[in-house]
Amino acid sequence: MPTIRRATRDDAPALVTLCRASVGPDDYVPDFVVDFLATGVVFVAEESGRAVGMMVYHDVPDGSVWLHAARTHPDHRQRGVATALVRSCEDLARERHRNALRLWADASNHPSVAANRKYGFHERARFTRMRVPASRRAPEVRLEPLDLANDWPALEVSPLLRQSARYVFHDFYFIPLNRDNAEWLGREGALWRFGGHAVSVSEDFEGVRGKDLQVQLLAGDPAAILRAAPAIAHARGADRVESFLPHDREVLETAREAGFELMDWGREAVLFEKPLPANAP
Repeated sequence: MPTIRRATRDDAPALVTLCRASVGPDDYVPDFVVDFLATGVVFVAEESGRAVGMMVYHDVPDGSVWLHAARTHPDHRQRGVATALVRSCEDLARERHRNALRLWADASNHPSVAANRKYGFHERARFTRMRVPASRRAPEVRLEPLDLANDWPALEVSPLLRQSARYVFHDFYFIPLNRDNAEWLGREGALWRFGGHAVSVSEDFEGVRGKDLQVQLLAGDPAAILRAAPAIAHARGADRVESFLPHDREVLETAREAGFELMDWGREAVLFEKPLPANAP
């Protein structure tokens, strides 16, 4: 079994090498390893002094934990590396009195999906990640801050939120859009409306690939929102707009008609959650 410890800045080169071996030269994680080490907790798995796995632990404002950037060296897969990393993350989450662990996996990665379920994670929703370039030629949009006092009833019954089990992608994690989280997102300046439609907007990581704007569908006509998304991104100075759309055939076809294309990862992303009841062993 591997030895698990918290990584330090000195581990950055080894983690980059691990990512290249695990995913290949197009992996996005090496661009952000230093940021992850500075803003979250990075666990590294070692065997014989060599980094063979990693996972990033990040506390989320709703009291949950987002686990991401999981990497395992190809020579060490199916040997308990990922399970040991998740266990270390869960130990820290319980120590910090967090209420849930969340992560995602591609539906086509059957070993990962099976391992998550075995470890006690439950599937909450499925999403498809799509992207379109920003454009000033898209329909002009005048965004106004969402007024929860008046707009919350529409969000409560939104078919779009029902299709996503009310989970919304923000920054780089998913949170459920209950009233408390909506209040927090509103204070963060993430909730907007235009023409009877509601969206959440957040900036993605900015690196060598340019700047992406995350626009998520909350309520209203998905076709109108998706057609307007490129203009929203352009107005924010972004190069592209990305969205995690409900994995629904009609919604995805609407996105294609609006110019969105599938991305290499996330064609069917499964969102998993493991509740951590208070004082549970």
